[in-house]
Amino acid sequence: MKRSINLIILFIFPIISLAQTYSGNVLNEKKEPLEYVNIGIVGKDIGTVSDVNGHYNINVGSEFDNDSIRFSYTGYTPVSIEMADFKKQSHLISLKPQVFNLSEVVIKPIRVKEKKLGNNFKVFFQAGFMDNKKGYEMGILLKIKKRAILHKVSIRVTNCTYDSLCFRINVYKEVGKKNFVNVLRDPIYVFRKVPKSPFILSANLSDNKLNDIFVEGNTLVTMEFIKDLGKGRLYLAAGMIGATSYYRKTSQGKWKKAPVKLALNVDAEVEK
Repeated sequence: MKRSINLIILFIFPIISLAQTYSGNVLNEKKEPLEYVNIGIVGKDIGTVSDVNGHYNINVGSEFDNDSIRFSYTGYTPVSIEMADFKKQSHLISLKPQVFNLSEVVIKPIRVKEKKLGNNFKVFFQAGFMDNKKGYEMGILLKIKKRAILHKVSIRVTNCTYDSLCFRINVYKEVGKKNFVNVLRDPIYVFRKVPKSPFILSANLSDNKLNDIFVEGNTLVTMEFIKDLGKGRLYLAAGMIGATSYYRKTSQGKWKKAPVKLALNVDAEVEK
């Protein structure tokens, strides 16, 4: 006797919210374009970075109508708008320079010693960026007990298939669990032609307008893509022992921990 087996195939169709593209421009107080502005839904992996002319495109679905979109740029006061309101208004955004209290930058003389903070090892294995797209950011947390002056950041690259790199160095103060605030007054950009791998990628932090970067307490130093590099590879030297690195996929997204220790270090003068 033959037995027949009836197979019931269930097709599951996920509910997909069609994203809509919103375009606009970000200007400064003089109505000039602001380059490489961080734009994104706060706490979500939806974001982008404006181009050199301040223009941006961002794809957002209706499920984010109750969230806020945030525009931020180093040295300027961030602007947050409810997404539902953002859809109804002009997408021309104006940012104003942040006003700093002069007492914040008065530094008393301190006795210091030169020190290399972070991870200064050679290749154990490689760790790469998940996406070489603008807004993706990765770095390490420096646990600084006393005050320090940061001078130069160095990153050990093991493999890179791009002809050139374009990214931004960010320095954040830890103000809560996975919560960081940028302490820079001016952006620090790195534009480099890529030599034959491996190589050390360095950037002088003291070349900005305020000359020295003073920090105290836990400090996150990162590299952030400000252009979509497209297909390719960028791998950094990495280790596992005592491993903790931080990353986020998009501008304004949540910070996450990665079980890897990146070969990134900072030359600094640390208070004795």
